[in-house]
Amino acid sequence: MVGCAYCGSHSNPLTREHLFPKGIDSLLLDGDERSHFFLTRSPDYFVEGEPTVRDVCRVCNNGVLSELDAYALGLLRQCNRYLSEGETIVLHYDYDLLLRWLLKMCFNSARVHDNNVDMLRRARRYILGKSINPKRCAVFLQLINSYVPTNFERAALAEKGEQGEMLHHEYFRCSLIMFPTSVKGEKVGRAITFKSMMFNVLMVTPKTSHAQFEQFCQDFLCTSPFAVRILAQRNSVEASAKGFNTLQALHGHFALQGHAHGEPWRKFEERRSARP
Repeated sequence: MVGCAYCGSHSNPLTREHLFPKGIDSLLLDGDERSHFFLTRSPDYFVEGEPTVRDVCRVCNNGVLSELDAYALGLLRQCNRYLSEGETIVLHYDYDLLLRWLLKMCFNSARVHDNNVDMLRRARRYILGKSINPKRCAVFLQLINSYVPTNFERAALAEKGEQGEMLHHEYFRCSLIMFPTSVKGEKVGRAITFKSMMFNVLMVTPKTSHAQFEQFCQDFLCTSPFAVRILAQRNSVEASAKGFNTLQALHGHFALQGHAHGEPWRKFEERRSARP
């Protein structure tokens, strides 16, 4: 019998844990519109709806994990808008609540898509609030500014389902991030993005030296120089929306999932538009 992915219990009934926090639609959409769609493990098929995992017990799902989602919704409301280039925000946070929620998002996404699962599993007790934060883990905040695409860019983006005179990052998504690094061994690089805010989570194994971990973080900053590290000893961070626009963010998304766009995306759009 499979136990709970978080607490390991075999006695509590398993429930369906949603990847995205309940209530996120209220921040993203108007009315009854639905935006959730995701790429399945099949390399060429999009599905409308929200990815879920049915391996979390009722106690964890309805208790501490729901509390983390409630905290996250309050945090995201601080910047529930699109940002112009150069605009600055100050984000107020509780470091442990923020990191626990981000790691929950990463762990859920890893199980949905079957990658980084073993690395992120070691953070389970911390996510539940039962241990100190994991060694060799860092969070960076990167802001995304809106962008006016050229005619050529607009035509290319239209093929991938993106349209409009002004390009805003309208999504809530959890994705892999990749960048050149000299650090060897198993690593985690994942981004949780809501509208103009991208939280980048970096993690290496506990056996990796502190110096190597800091090199890993520095390698990330070489590709994202305007990202700001969120520190445990503080409760706020200031960041500016520069050096990274919506087009660049979407290019990274399409580069990682490029095999899924084009014809699979067009078929998905046709299915959606054909509904009564």
